[in-house]
Amino acid sequence: MTRCMLLPIFIAVIGCASSQLTTPLIVINPNDSGGATTYSLAYNYVRPFDDDFRRTVQNIRLDIQRLDVKGLTQYQLVLVYSGTQWLHIEDGESLILFLDGQRVTLNSARAENAETHGRSVTEGAAYPVTPDELVRIAQATQVRLKIIGKEGSREASFTPTNTEYVRRFVSRYVTPTAESTIPKTDE
Repeated sequence: MTRCMLLPIFIAVIGCASSQLTTPLIVINPNDSGGATTYSLAYNYVRPFDDDFRRTVQNIRLDIQRLDVKGLTQYQLVLVYSGTQWLHIEDGESLILFLDGQRVTLNSARAENAETHGRSVTEGAAYPVTPDELVRIAQATQVRLKIIGKEGSREASFTPTNTEYVRRFVSRYVTPTAESTIPKTDE
């Protein structure tokens, strides 16, 4: 699957960064751009670390997307950062997850920068992931993340709400390999 197929979905997600919801949403877009069906965990706002939050007003989202096109399934994490200072997230190693203390480095296939209202900026990146990586995220009891850009870094962590919605999404829309088990949800 080409990067071009994911670009419209990524732009739509990053474009919605200013409308913060308190609860993540699971959204299904059947047969959107190019005949694809997209399943998304959207508006998954994570909690910035206190020191980062005092330094600059910011919002950080880590959404999940499943894209089905012509019998192929692809997964990605979509990171959206909004704040008063640029990070300048670049392609390559720009997101580190700490899953119960274990470090997982992810490579962005595409980073986007877009200035928004006044002094506020929004930028983001898409990270291709495997089903097993998503299962590992869902299984973790503690998830921390570090975003790395040319102009600095930001850290955040999952709340219990983030963890529960990731587990729901993974249990419904991710097909793991035989070695993986998907954690049960509270539903």
